[in-house]
Amino acid sequence: MKNNLTKIAILSSFLFAISVSCYGNKIENDELYQVLKQYWQKRDGAANVYIHTAILQVIVLDVTSTLHWLSQEQSIKESLLTNLQNDVFTDFRGDQKGKLTDLKEKTLKTLKDYLKNVTNEQNKKVAEELVSRLSSVNIRIVD
Repeated sequence: MKNNLTKIAILSSFLFAISVSCYGNKIENDELYQVLKQYWQKRDGAANVYIHTAILQVIVLDVTSTLHWLSQEQSIKESLLTNLQNDVFTDFRGDQKGKLTDLKEKTLKTLKDYLKNVTNEQNKKVAEELVSRLSSVNIRIVD
């Protein structure tokens, strides 16, 4: 339990660092992606929820760099696509539906806006996969 709480605290700090590091729509520090990859590689079941949520939040902050990163990190991308429903869009507490709906809507809007002008084919493919998967996801509440 203590180990999971430590991971949660670190990931929360990571998300804060991302939000502080953003300048416009460009994340200045590529080390943030390296840290996220390290957390993903060392994750356990509970950490998936936080890591996959963090990836969606980073997409909203810097769509181009994050899609490029996901196009290079196929295993992370596939894990995200496969586990979106269970890891991100399931409300385990019963009071997160609004927050999860907002994340889904912001991520979809960001990706759809991006697709209007994208020229990079790798990024376009990842964006289309994410839009397709996000569009089919429902917010589930665990009672």
